[in-house]
Amino acid sequence: CGSGLSFKKELWSGQNFLAGEWGHNPIPWLDSSEPFRLCWCGKKNCIETWLSGPGFSLTHALNVGEKVSPINIVNRARRGDKGCVQSLKLYLTHLGKALASVVNILDPDMIVLGGGLSQIKEIYQNVPQIITTYSFTKSAHTPIKKAYHGDSSGVRGAAWLSKPQQKVN
Repeated sequence: CGSGLSFKKELWSGQNFLAGEWGHNPIPWLDSSEPFRLCWCGKKNCIETWLSGPGFSLTHALNVGEKVSPINIVNRARRGDKGCVQSLKLYLTHLGKALASVVNILDPDMIVLGGGLSQIKEIYQNVPQIITTYSFTKSAHTPIKKAYHGDSSGVRGAAWLSKPQQKVN
């Protein structure tokens, strides 16, 4: 961890069992010209309504006028399609702003991303600079990494935590 604290092999759930519910915080530094999005949880502009696959596709549909899957948006952006380049840039900006809020609150040693959109290589090339722009300190250099085991990383971690640990005497 780098903090000098010892690592406990326990899942941190928090006082209200909400630890890790980052996706249901409002997306920070949202441009006032962007229309709000209602989340299934009943709140407006939850991070997941912007940064999930469906949220990314919705951003593209609202800005460009066509319904396209995230992978097609990314592939077309890489080939220079102007609308897709704009949508990908906006996605990366929103992701960087949202992760900057995590850096401002927790100042983690590393951020690990999972899920299908974590496969977008432009995240790892562009988002660190966006985080620095929106973090409290302009010298924030928090590494962003892909989950080692991809989409199954969360399940593997849960299985590891649920496995009975041997006591060390």
